[in-house]
Amino acid sequence: MGREIRPDFEQALLFPPLIEDWVSKDHPARFIRAFVQSLDLAELGIKVPSGPGGSFYSLETLLAIWLYGYFEKIRSSRALERACMNMVGFIWLTGNRPPDHNTIWRFWRTNRKSMKALFRSAVRVAVDADLVSMALHAVDGTKIKSAASMTGCKGKARLEKWLQRLDEKVEAAIKEIDANGGGSSPEYRLPEALQETEKLREKVRSALDRLEEEKRKGINPSEPDARLTKKYGKTDLGYNAQAVTEEGGLIVAAEIVDNAGDMGALVPMLDEVKDTLGAVAEETVADGGYSSGEEMAKAEEREFPVLMTPQEGRKRTGDEAEFAAKHFLYDPDLNTVVCPKGESLRREGEPKWGRRKRYKVQSFRCTNKDCPFRDKCTRDPRGRKVEISENRAAKDRMRRKLERPEKQAALKRRAPIAERTFALIKHIAGFRRWTYRGIEAVRAQWHLVCTALNLKTQFKHWVHGRVVIG
Repeated sequence: MGREIRPDFEQALLFPPLIEDWVSKDHPARFIRAFVQSLDLAELGIKVPSGPGGSFYSLETLLAIWLYGYFEKIRSSRALERACMNMVGFIWLTGNRPPDHNTIWRFWRTNRKSMKALFRSAVRVAVDADLVSMALHAVDGTKIKSAASMTGCKGKARLEKWLQRLDEKVEAAIKEIDANGGGSSPEYRLPEALQETEKLREKVRSALDRLEEEKRKGINPSEPDARLTKKYGKTDLGYNAQAVTEEGGLIVAAEIVDNAGDMGALVPMLDEVKDTLGAVAEETVADGGYSSGEEMAKAEEREFPVLMTPQEGRKRTGDEAEFAAKHFLYDPDLNTVVCPKGESLRREGEPKWGRRKRYKVQSFRCTNKDCPFRDKCTRDPRGRKVEISENRAAKDRMRRKLERPEKQAALKRRAPIAERTFALIKHIAGFRRWTYRGIEAVRAQWHLVCTALNLKTQFKHWVHGRVVIG
């Protein structure tokens, strides 16, 4: 039988080990430290948090703690404090001088607006290492639950009822105070419980105003920025997180958009790519959630090459498929529409604003009552009506582009590129819910999540010497 190995707690070391030797040469904590030391923190806007006077932890140390924490799926200040006392990578990063959770939190609170600049710095490190492909990028969005739950989400009727009860409570309390002569002194302050009720009343009023202004169905007064999102038939409160990913899996743009859907987010995301990389990819692919003639026209105007399947109107099958709106030929120069059978449609009235009031739409109608295909084309007794938006030409050009086999092949690569990113974030890193409230805090956390994922990808190359930092 072999010899049992037990720890010898009384063993003395002739030479105490250096902290530098506590982790191996290819340990991820070394990579994080090297990355942080390569940054100009002042240029990123990272500064010393306000707090008690005296000594303070270096910015490099605190930033490294947060980055390594997200690298290791540790995301709260208290959990990071414990890690700095128990996990060798954190102990090494702090030089065995662990900060408390308040110090860690104050750094985040002070510097969360700098997380976007930090994200871009990590992307540029990857660019310098020639890891970023500019051939094909994929843009996509994912819904992530808010810190506030659906339990506190209320519609207009419930908010109004709640506000009425709070108004009655405040008024009754003030009348009682006045009756007892307590409110006559100029130095008198409302009781603490009443002050809290007053704050809640203002919060509910603000939520109600925002609900009506933005025409939303529901809102949580404790987190009014969160939107009602629907996924797999289930409605929840959350935020729409956007990312543009290149072929190697690196995220080159990340943002939180202030709406539940992806419509309207494509061009702003490509602007983010251009700001970070100096140019957009040779082709960017997107799914149907981004597809609109308006987005296609904007992308063309900005000279952003994009691929996405144009949204169509009512789906037609069988013999009626030939008469789908996309088969009606529109000539923007002559401003005419011709049906698939060669019949010209007459323009009806003047152009009007579309449903979203962002672009104009013209109506064209077929007046040939003797057309032999009328029954297949329309059920409208006045004849077939086709609406042409001012962005129709851009949609037609996209359709012609997608007729090419290589463009269809590129579009099919969208899911493997974009959705892998969200699978890694949600399923591997386990990030399924925001831990902060408000869109600005959520935006900062999203940039930190994406930075950590990018650093994980770069770490694999750093170990093999393909990424050199500093």
